[in-house]
Amino acid sequence: MTDSLSRPRSRRRRWVIPAMISTAALVLTVGVVGVVLALQPSEPVDAATSTPPPAVEPTPAETAEPEPAFELIVPDALGGSLVGGETVALSGTALDEVVTVTVGGQAVDATITEGSIEFAAPRSERYTAGPVDVTFADASGQTLATASYDYRVTTPVDQQMEYAFKHWQDYNLADWNTFNPSGGDCMNFVSQTLFARGWQMTDNWFSYNGGTDFSSAWVYVPTFDSWLRSEAPNGVEYIPYEQRDRLTVGDIVVFDFNYNGTPDHIQIVSAVEIVDGQTTIKMVGHNRDSDYRDLDETLTVDHPGGLAWFYSVPSV
Repeated sequence: MTDSLSRPRSRRRRWVIPAMISTAALVLTVGVVGVVLALQPSEPVDAATSTPPPAVEPTPAETAEPEPAFELIVPDALGGSLVGGETVALSGTALDEVVTVTVGGQAVDATITEGSIEFAAPRSERYTAGPVDVTFADASGQTLATASYDYRVTTPVDQQMEYAFKHWQDYNLADWNTFNPSGGDCMNFVSQTLFARGWQMTDNWFSYNGGTDFSSAWVYVPTFDSWLRSEAPNGVEYIPYEQRDRLTVGDIVVFDFNYNGTPDHIQIVSAVEIVDGQTTIKMVGHNRDSDYRDLDETLTVDHPGGLAWFYSVPSV
């Protein structure tokens, strides 16, 4: 009984154990296969021909735009009349760095923007033709740029003033003589400047043979003044003292120093300037030879109580 009962038990043990082992191995295999499949792509990948994703470029850091550099554009031919007044307009970039503009050493009032500089050319300081430097400087006085301005004799007034400034001290004795020994050379000199301006001699106003053959109107102020009032040669116009603001360079100034109704001195306007809102008149002439004699000082300091009147002289 014992033997028959023990055999079946041991036979069942041999079969049950292998069955359990087989089942466990199957489960592990399936589990491993599932993990591998989950990592595979849906399509096969050819490493030799595959295209990698585009690289992401880094975003460059934003930088401020550079400030424009100073540049001045100057015409090849820059110039004008000895008397000045021409408008000069220049262009460029960053021109607002300019604070002062000088022409031949004379400071000028300029309209300055970022892209342009504009100013009126001043008169030639000595009324001489030729080039002068134009300087553009910043607030510290440092020169940013230079140019050249060419003064030229282009008008009758230029001719008159060029002559006047050449001979207000250096008398032109060879052509016109001097009348200082006989009362004064002021009228003789004014006549010379008007002749240089283009006035033609007449029967009433003339000087020949180196100043040895002349009319009274050429050398004597009262006669010349009467001739201007009566005939108004070359379009001259009488201007009273109260209208002195109308004067321009090359006009005539007549004085009555003694206030007795008889003129006794004459000069030519050499500059008209506005100083502190007031018109300042300068004069060139002989007898107290001068190039920029002040009108107001003449009537208040030199000859207090004196009187003056003027003649406007149109260009001819």
